[in-house]
Parts: sequence; structure tokens; C-alpha cells
Amino acid sequence: MAPDGSTYSFNPYYFATPQTASMVAKMVGGTVMQSNQFTGTGGPFQQQQPNYMVKLPDGRMINPGLVASFYDHGYSQSYVDMMVAAEVKNA
Repeated sequence: MAPDGSTYSFNPYYFATPQTASMVAKMVGGTVMQSNQFTGTGGPFQQQQPNYMVKLPDGRMINPGLVASFYDHGYSQSYVDMMVAAEVKNA
């Protein structure tokens, strides 16, 4: 919700479903948690729906929606694996 009360949609890739988050968590050995990633700092915008995030074993977090989006481009599984590894490395 914007400061003037109007509502708008975030990019749907940022908001994985619980099922998608669970699948990505299994892929990377993490756990699913909910978090307000876009408005958690107290800014003027209000996030109406939490993000399902994946917490990695070392405490860093990745967005499983972005990881899942790698499958929307027709990439080979080996290329997706490489992209997932890069996402985890750069979290």
C-alpha cells in the first residue's frame, strides 16, 4: 500500500508460494521463513503480504521466487543448477 492508500502489485517473482519456497529450500538445504523484505525498514509503503524466503544453513537468505523463475526461460537443468549456485553464493 502506498502512502496515499492506493494499492499496487509487486513483481510476482518476489512472492513465491509456500510450496515453491519449500521446494527451493530442499534444493539448497535451507528452511522457509516469512519476512517483509520490501517494507521491513519502516518506510512509507506497507507490504500487505509477507515474502516466503529461504534461510540458508549459514543464516543468509535467498528469494525462492527468483530461483523458481530460472525455470521460466527454457534453460537446461545444468544451466539452472549453475544459476542457483550463483544465487546461493551471492546471497
